[in-house]
Amino acid sequence: LKEVIDTAAILGIPQDKAEGFYYQYKPQGWLWGNGQPITELRSGLMRWKLNQFKFEKPKSPIVDSETTRKQREAQICEEYDSYLRQKTTQALKDLKKDKGHIAQVAGWLIDEILKERAQ
Repeated sequence: LKEVIDTAAILGIPQDKAEGFYYQYKPQGWLWGNGQPITELRSGLMRWKLNQFKFEKPKSPIVDSETTRKQREAQICEEYDSYLRQKTTQALKDLKKDKGHIAQVAGWLIDEILKERAQ
């Protein structure tokens, strides 16, 4: 392990990456994925370093979770409000048509609500 870390340091490879190389290839008998032996540590480390970009996951953008949460809450509130308006508007119209007790007592309120929603 020390030899791998020292050689990696000379090549500018961080210690954690050098340890990754060591723990990946030592258990498989210092063989590449195609079965060929790693014959020269320095060139093996360099090859591994140059190929790492193929296997590294792209970093996801940092998102302000508080902002995202608030945006989602606002969206949910808007959707819920729209749903309620849609359902209750028809209910209010039905109350006016019924001309029952509620329509007589609160007819003016129903008219105001429906007028506001029509705008």
